[in-house]
Amino acid sequence: MNMSNNNLLVLRLPSCPEEPVVWFQSEASRGSLPLEELHTLSDLCNQNRVVVMVPGEHVTLTRLHVPGSLNQAVLKSLPWRLEEDLGSDADTVHIAVLSREGEQLNLAVVDKHRMQQWQQWLSNAGIISRQWLPETLTLPLSEPTDTAIQPCSLLQRDDQSWLIRHGQWQGATCDDSWLALYLGDIEAEGAVEQTNIDQQSYWLQLTDLMTRQKANLLQGEWEPAREASAWTKVRKTWGISIAATVLISATWIGSTLFNTWQLNQQADAYQQQTQAIFEQTFPGKRSIRPLSQMKVALKQLRGNQTEQASMLDHLNHLAMELQGQKAIAPVSIGYDHNRQQLRIVAEAETMASFTSLRDRISAVREVRLDSLEQLESEGKNKVTGVLIIGEEKS
Repeated sequence: MNMSNNNLLVLRLPSCPEEPVVWFQSEASRGSLPLEELHTLSDLCNQNRVVVMVPGEHVTLTRLHVPGSLNQAVLKSLPWRLEEDLGSDADTVHIAVLSREGEQLNLAVVDKHRMQQWQQWLSNAGIISRQWLPETLTLPLSEPTDTAIQPCSLLQRDDQSWLIRHGQWQGATCDDSWLALYLGDIEAEGAVEQTNIDQQSYWLQLTDLMTRQKANLLQGEWEPAREASAWTKVRKTWGISIAATVLISATWIGSTLFNTWQLNQQADAYQQQTQAIFEQTFPGKRSIRPLSQMKVALKQLRGNQTEQASMLDHLNHLAMELQGQKAIAPVSIGYDHNRQQLRIVAEAETMASFTSLRDRISAVREVRLDSLEQLESEGKNKVTGVLIIGEEKS
């Protein structure tokens, strides 16, 4: 959606702090002022969409052949692809994609310290802009009479320099002494239709061109935060009214909240009594949810008692059997609660001792013999094995 001239304010930043800032809204509303007074335009900027023009000599416009999709990895690689041509360290430049034509990218390259400087100037003045353009791309282009002819626009910026735009995305600034050589290089690439633009005509066409120019240097880390949507703004506006309504409602139900507070006080007292009972019953345990914890603790006690009884039953039966097997010496005993099994690691002089014990136990309980191994220790033969004793046979 295009904006009218009255809703658009153009700021042209200088090349150095000593030069003035030029601002333009219409033929009747324009001027220049020192950089240190830029803050005086903050109110006007808050009422309009602000487009910032940056000096063309600090922006290099170039083209790059990039086949395939343009994803984040490709975008991050652009500074290194151009490093040789630019003669700058890839880490020090910011690259903005102006447009894509097939596999050709039209790019703008700016030193990061310039971007930081311009951003600081605007920030100090309290000015927010969501679109920055190199001033070379703000020159109007005439429609050539032949599609094979490239349009070229020239504007004498001051006594020493010219702005040049040739084609949709190419341009530069040029000192007066180098102008003829630069134009000669352009003409060497093909036919050129040259148009000289005077200052008055340029400014009159500027705002109309700005409303149609979608290119932007503010990309990547410089991309401005998105503005709040219209719905968000409406919600914020209604938020004040809703807050007032809530306040009135809170006052009206004050008596009900007081009664609820009294009930909560009684509930807290009962909670404290329950905690005291829990701590007396189970000393040393932290009380967080006494009732639930008490149920869990009692269940664990019952489970432990069952486990202990089962294990004692196993051990009692094992003791009677071992009395008849003096040649077997238990090394370790373990109990698997989940499987209800007793695991015994033992030593004996012969394998027959293990099989004899197994046969005696198997008369009343499930039992198996595992991991029998014969070893020699201190000149004597020893047999180690594992007895796994299960539940009582029915």
